[in-house]
Amino acid sequence: MTLTYRSPTASDILHVAENMRQEDILEVAASHGHTPLQALAFAVTASDRSFAAMHDGSPVCIFGFSQHAEGIASVWLLGTDALVAPTFCRTFLREA
Repeated sequence: MTLTYRSPTASDILHVAENMRQEDILEVAASHGHTPLQALAFAVTASDRSFAAMHDGSPVCIFGFSQHAEGIASVWLLGTDALVAPTFCRTFLREA
């Protein structure tokens, strides 16, 4: 299993938003009242760095961080159901 990482594109954001895990959809709705697309667009824009984890040309998840002060940052990740498949999950956890 090979995952590659890159800066997320608009099409990556749209793909993850349209295929977001139900748990992530509920989380962004409860925490900020956002749709999946609003949540991803905001998170990527507000982050110091963000990444799309790619497999076979499709994003599995998008994640990133925002630094608040020296040594203090918030991290986030929103993903598709593919992310929690055992083969992806093990690879992503090992690499991340």
